[in-house]
Amino acid sequence: MRVARSVADGLAESAAATDGLHPLPAVRQWLRRQQDGARYRIDRMPLAGLNDWSFDPATGDLGHRTGRFFTIRGLDVRTNFGSTRHWQQPIIDQPEIGILGFLIREFDDVPHLLVQAKIEPGNLGPVQLSPTLQATRSNFTRAHGGRAPDFLDAFLDCDPEDVVVDQLQSEQGSRFLRKRNRNTVVIVPPGDEAGVPDAFIWMTLGQLHALLAEPNLVNMDTRTVLSCLPQAPLRALRADPFAYRLAASLAAVEAGAQHSLGALRNFIARAKTDYELVTRTIPLAQVQGWQRSDADIARADGRYFRVVAVDVEIGEREVARWQQPLIASASGGINAFVCASLRGVLHFLVQARVEPGTFDIVELAPTVQMTPANYAGALPQFGDQVLDALACGGDRVQFDCAQSEEGGRFYHDANRYVVVEPPGAAALALPRNFAWMSLGQIKYLMQYANVFNVEARSLIACLATLQ
Repeated sequence: MRVARSVADGLAESAAATDGLHPLPAVRQWLRRQQDGARYRIDRMPLAGLNDWSFDPATGDLGHRTGRFFTIRGLDVRTNFGSTRHWQQPIIDQPEIGILGFLIREFDDVPHLLVQAKIEPGNLGPVQLSPTLQATRSNFTRAHGGRAPDFLDAFLDCDPEDVVVDQLQSEQGSRFLRKRNRNTVVIVPPGDEAGVPDAFIWMTLGQLHALLAEPNLVNMDTRTVLSCLPQAPLRALRADPFAYRLAASLAAVEAGAQHSLGALRNFIARAKTDYELVTRTIPLAQVQGWQRSDADIARADGRYFRVVAVDVEIGEREVARWQQPLIASASGGINAFVCASLRGVLHFLVQARVEPGTFDIVELAPTVQMTPANYAGALPQFGDQVLDALACGGDRVQFDCAQSEEGGRFYHDANRYVVVEPPGAAALALPRNFAWMSLGQIKYLMQYANVFNVEARSLIACLATLQ
């Protein structure tokens, strides 16, 4: 980056550029070529037939022969949050920190990110746009016996002065047991495209934002890293009132916001003391309400998710063929922010939420995070307002796009990411675990680890498409 400007200013310039080293139509052509030329085979298979994975005869836990990658265990959960206070479930135990990282370089003084077209076994697509490096520790230490991921050394051996972002952030607390990844962005010196494999391309932030508006294209790992980027004041690039309101909301970190940052810190600390989360791992074979068959592990009522298995062949991967378990969630999930103008400034309604695998009891989540089919009775708080706004459409819906979850662990798992502005939202009576925040306050708090969950971070990344 040029010394004369901040990293955030450079990234703001990149966000304004929909044409860069490659014009956006050329980027789309490259992506079509990646999709059309993809060599892969992904077949569902019985759990009982997995190679290199087995059920422990004593516990029933499902693990890899090396003891690496991840294990499916049972979890017993007790909490005073929500309507269900005690339950048991399978959960992914992956006690290692992976790397989700972008390399960033200037071309013609405009920062570009090195984006990878990547196939994961659970992807819808199948090719999705991923960070430069997307690897678990087992992957980059080559526990699979294959080659090292491309560009690994650029992250492991970088100069600390070239690091723009370096945060430990969580993954889905309903599926993973205290799982975190290193979200990082590293500057590399100016240069040409030499040495970049065909599955990679340099893109501006503006180009990535444009593609974020398309369903199931920009993967979860890209979205979480993008959400962590430092951000200069937004320029409203569209002649759209909501774009201007977003820009004003980003500027309202203290002045103009409904609550001070100090009050929001108190809100977070209070939630961590108000709510309890007591978990203990238990043998998978003893989890109540779940049944194991040769095909899968599932509940009799079909709610929540199933543990399934796939047989995979993907060309150009570090290992060309493997088998593994995946989590297949119930369909129809919705992650939604309700927004409203307070004191003339756009605010977002944020929920302090407890999930069984959360690293520190509570993380901040979207207003609504639900799969309606999982609820036998009433929907969670504000779920009806979100569904009503979606049914009415029009200017009540500011963003609505299906986005895939992480295809390395989830099978065809996509949720509807939504921003709605129902009439009268500013006057809603809020439960103790909800608070209004400006976009500036959200971005300020997002620089810290384990504050916002991955669903909230994904949704914040999607807001850039509205700029």
